Amino acid sequence: MRSVKKDLDVFKKFEFERQPVGIKYLYLKPKGIRRLDKNMTWCEMLPEAQTAEPFYVDIENLTCAETIIMGGQHATALRAGGLSFHGGYDPRAGIRFKNQSIPRMPAGIVKYVVFAPLNKLKFDPDVLIINCDVNQAEVLLRASSYKSGKVWTSRISLYLQCAWLMVYPYLNGELNYTTVGLSYGMRFRQVLPPESMLVSIPFDLLPSVVDNLQEMEWNLKAYTLSKDEYLKWYDQQIEAAMGQAETEIGF
Repeated sequence: MRSVKKDLDVFKKFEFERQPVGIKYLYLKPKGIRRLDKNMTWCEMLPEAQTAEPFYVDIENLTCAETIIMGGQHATALRAGGLSFHGGYDPRAGIRFKNQSIPRMPAGIVKYVVFAPLNKLKFDPDVLIINCDVNQAEVLLRASSYKSGKVWTSRISLYLQCAWLMVYPYLNGELNYTTVGLSYGMRFRQVLPPESMLVSIPFDLLPSVVDNLQEMEWNLKAYTLSKDEYLKWYDQQIEAAMGQAETEIGF
């Protein structure tokens, strides 16, 4: 698989208000990078990584259910089974939620997680998480299906959005996205603007997304013209296409 580290410069053209964050999952301790000197949740690490030097964390840095998501069992009884007490669900639904397949790493595979902002990224990320506005998200999602026509699907839940954004794309090879305000943890911790979007791209989709961004039109005419102007332009395009008797194909 080609290295996309240099290709990621195309994302700088978006001029995101906040830096995209690259994430790397490791079994061995990374060299040449600092360990985060504080404990926090994964959702808090995103804004931390947007403005900081690259860092790595281990299970001792984690303060929420990420210990389980990383394939461990180190969680208090309250954190392991107490989601139904948050108030967002009927207690019975909370138990049902816990019974579902929340994305999690296989046990013993991941011991360290590296975070780095795009402008200081020196590795090919396993997942690239982009915090953006809805217009930028539209371009990113369109780039994900520009050649495939694949329908966009968001898989998310009120709780444990970190699992769906950071682990699910890595394990399943699927782009995922959501609005910050739909996340219980990010919302009550006020880590990012609730109206902003999060788009999570796994390593195996990054090359095609990058290629499509370099080829496709970012600003569609439908978004730059008035409704009447666009309909007039559209009719002109249809009329021109219908007037062509043949399609030229080079051999």
